Amino acid sequence: MTRHRLILPLLVLLVSGCTYTRVTGFIDPGSRPGSFRRLAVYAWLDDLSDRQAIEVQLVEQLRSKGISAVTLLSLAPPTRETTPEELAAVLRVQAIDGIVEIVVAETGYLAVAEPLSSETETFTREGRDGKKHGVTRTTISGGGTQFKAYGKLRVSLKDTATGQNAWVGDADSRAFFSTFNPDWDMSILLKAFARKTASELIKTGLLQSGG
Repeated sequence: MTRHRLILPLLVLLVSGCTYTRVTGFIDPGSRPGSFRRLAVYAWLDDLSDRQAIEVQLVEQLRSKGISAVTLLSLAPPTRETTPEELAAVLRVQAIDGIVEIVVAETGYLAVAEPLSSETETFTREGRDGKKHGVTRTTISGGGTQFKAYGKLRVSLKDTATGQNAWVGDADSRAFFSTFNPDWDMSILLKAFARKTASELIKTGLLQSGG
């Protein structure tokens, strides 16, 4: 068990650097710097597991950069039927002035076929008769299929008072690796997406830290 605990963090460290996320965003001309002090993150997904994963990842990344943020799941749990009016009241009480909305356009796994390759080497070996004999060895590798996670998402920063989008961005995330667990691959990809998206939101200058 100790060996597995040592190997797993190392594997996470290695594959976390094997992802690519591009975010293209636009700031609304009417937006003012430092407009948002406290955010709620909302992922538009029916699957609660996926929704929770995305909301939690982005909230953690925002908090790590000094931005006050919470998941919308924590404010409006799915166990309750919440009307728009009730949600607006909750947001006011919690001093939420901005909502980061995430719409997943597409996620999945790209099937990538590995080419079959062979390597032949020749060397000499002493036989039982004491004489040198030529030996040829051929090694065949590849020929399998890797399934690499990808995702395309639309992210919006919305003013809760006006309903106006202050910033909109499209994120394209891809993994360059394939592990033994597709769910784990997607989890690592979502973390990379959250890290990049949080950085892009900070760069807009629309958020206040320490709120």
